[in-house]
Amino acid sequence: MQNEIKHTRGKLRDTFIIFFVFVSCVPLIVLGVLSLFSIVTTHTKTTANLQQQALRRASEETTIFFSTIIETLSTNFDTLDAPTLSSANSSWQDMYAKKFLEDNRSFVEISFLNLQGKEVAKRSRYMNNQGLLYFSEYPLFKRAIKGEVVISDIQRTEKGNRVTIAVPTVLNGQIIGAVIAEVDLSELARSFQKIRVGETGYMLLFDKKGSLVSLENSNQGNKAKDYSQWSFLSKTRDDGENATAIESRRYVSVVTDTPVIGASLVVPKIGWSVFMEWPLEEADFIITDFRNKIIGALILSIIIVIVIATLLANQFVRPIRKLQEASNEIEKGNFDKKVDIKTNDELEDLGDSFNTMGEGLRRLEELKNEFVYVAAHELRSPVTAIKGYLELIFESGTVTVTPELDRLLSPVRASNNRLVNLVNDLLKVARSEAGKLEITVELANIQQEVQAILDEIRPLALKRNITIHYMIQPDLPKAYINTGSFKEVIMNFVSNAIKYGKDNGTLVLSHEVSDTAVSTSIKDDGRGMSEEDQSHLFQKFFRAGDVKKTTIEGTGLGLFITKELIEKMGGTISVTSKLGVGTTFTVSFKRVLNG
Repeated sequence: MQNEIKHTRGKLRDTFIIFFVFVSCVPLIVLGVLSLFSIVTTHTKTTANLQQQALRRASEETTIFFSTIIETLSTNFDTLDAPTLSSANSSWQDMYAKKFLEDNRSFVEISFLNLQGKEVAKRSRYMNNQGLLYFSEYPLFKRAIKGEVVISDIQRTEKGNRVTIAVPTVLNGQIIGAVIAEVDLSELARSFQKIRVGETGYMLLFDKKGSLVSLENSNQGNKAKDYSQWSFLSKTRDDGENATAIESRRYVSVVTDTPVIGASLVVPKIGWSVFMEWPLEEADFIITDFRNKIIGALILSIIIVIVIATLLANQFVRPIRKLQEASNEIEKGNFDKKVDIKTNDELEDLGDSFNTMGEGLRRLEELKNEFVYVAAHELRSPVTAIKGYLELIFESGTVTVTPELDRLLSPVRASNNRLVNLVNDLLKVARSEAGKLEITVELANIQQEVQAILDEIRPLALKRNITIHYMIQPDLPKAYINTGSFKEVIMNFVSNAIKYGKDNGTLVLSHEVSDTAVSTSIKDDGRGMSEEDQSHLFQKFFRAGDVKKTTIEGTGLGLFITKELIEKMGGTISVTSKLGVGTTFTVSFKRVLNG
């Protein structure tokens, strides 16, 4: 039972703690997860809206920039008078070229070309007196005189990114040539830098070829790098102006090599791609911070709940532990053990009932002991008389014992001897439990007593061919014992070892000396005992389960009486045993300190 109690101990407490923690923490965890999910969803939508607004603004800025340029280059020349138009020196083209440069700082160079591709007028912001060139094979010129407005891919120069724009020159509804302008994109890049999301978000602009037009910081990324094979850029170009929605994605930017949330669209009519990238470190800062706070709060809450649950569980289990300890004491025969439970609830009522039960068991034990004492005392006289008469018949010589009479009386004699021993054992038990078993001790030589016991019992060992080894220790100190009781104790251990041992076995007796005691060990290689049997070994009337199945006789009182005798002499006893291996009993008594 004790082993079963130890095996199951703590399950109720642990169950209570787990249940309390589960009931308390699961709602907190669910609430935290739902809150985090809600924040993430809201943050995702907010981020997408911010990026969409930034992209649309960037698209508008790009559209306005190029629309302004194209509208300037597409000036209506129909208001010019005939003399001006027929001027041989083309002064009107030169005048307009100069005016265009003055009106818009993004123009770097303006060239007016006739239908043959020859420059008829040119103005440059940085260079003067340039020679006039032929552009008859220039692709942009060819498309422009066909009526198209053409924007070239990016041209990288030492002074920044530029594009060339070609616009047909129309007069009175007829194309008379083309105007080609080299345009600086710095102004457009500066306008992109003003479009921000958060502190670190930035805009990117790519032309149709995949060249990077603008960056927030010229030290970030590589403007000269070819990004035409970038999958997101390709998808943006493929979707073009027909994209139904602006989609935010998470990826590692190929421009800045940092994880970002990115979105893109194609600028209508121009066909360039605008990207809005927001580094995750900032974009997810709110989510990360909120998540860390939720996790920290959950961990702290769980710790607090576990502490509270443990305290409540201990408070709840403590009365049960008291009842458990009291039941163990009652199992050992200590019926005076009381439980003190003050919980003002059903557990306190249970404790009172338990005490009442213990009191009833104590009275029953007293009645039983009194009955055993009276019965043993009353039986002692007749069984002793029977024993005397039987001894007279067998040993006095006054009665002739025939074989037939010996056959009939020998079982009676053996049974009477067992009954006498049982009555004596019962009287010893009764006296011990009544507190009347008193033993005086004195210094004695333990080895002499053990040797005398072995000389007496050796014939019994020879019958089963059991070898007895006694490890005599020189200069063994004397110990405080009662010689008669000590002999009874050792005799009981040795006789049990022989009785329950195996044929042809071995029995070893040895001593060990400590600073305060002398120990005597009796070790056999017999059947051994289970842990369950060892826990009940010194209880009254207990016999091991496997022994009950044998023909070996016994009352189950020997070891109980032995333990009582040892403790009355101020000694201690211990046992180690293993089934199928053997058993070792060790008794220790106080030694003389001066040798």
